[in-house]
Amino acid sequence: MFLRYLGLVLLLPFPKAVNAQGGTGPCNPPTLKGGYFYPQQVSYRHGSQITYACDEGRKPVVEGWWATIKCQNGEWSHEPQCIDVPVHPHSRDETRPMIIPVVNCGQIPTISYGVVKRQKMFLEYQCDNFHKLVGEPRVTCYNNRSWSPTPTCQDAFCVVNTAGIYGVKPPHKDVYLTEGEAKYLECIMVDYARNPYYAMIQCENGVQRTQRCCSNWDRRLNRCG
Repeated sequence: MFLRYLGLVLLLPFPKAVNAQGGTGPCNPPTLKGGYFYPQQVSYRHGSQITYACDEGRKPVVEGWWATIKCQNGEWSHEPQCIDVPVHPHSRDETRPMIIPVVNCGQIPTISYGVVKRQKMFLEYQCDNFHKLVGEPRVTCYNNRSWSPTPTCQDAFCVVNTAGIYGVKPPHKDVYLTEGEAKYLECIMVDYARNPYYAMIQCENGVQRTQRCCSNWDRRLNRCG
């Protein structure tokens, strides 16, 4: 009886094996000869995307000078591959300038309210929390030693203005809200338990949106307007 039970257990699939077959496993770093990819990690979660490009004189096998692949259930959406392209000036497409390592373009361009990270074949720009990036975040160096267009950082914040908001106590100092951020300001009024009222102020597309002074009870019932 014991031997028959043991044989039945051995025939049953282990739960971990079932989960591995139908799960969302990670991907190992891809291999790419004659190119590079970003970001570089030891492992990539299911759903992660990476961008890859090729060294001078080569291009991705897919259309364009940049390409992306996606990790899907432990496998990449396609195998990244770089192929040779003509380098003779009369045979290659002059509308597609050759990209060379960024060290060949000299001084790195800077932008106001932004920071730049240097990779081998491109620069990557980011803005601070109070600004948004406008333009292509990645800048490359061309074989004529010029940079591709740099992005800019535009305002993406509001300065709270309590003028004209009935009953709101003005803050002691300037209050800045990032895009989409909301803040509650205390009002003069109080409820029957002497709990203060509050007015919610939110920044949307650089414009301040304000609700009226409201009690905690009305806020819970979504009656603040």
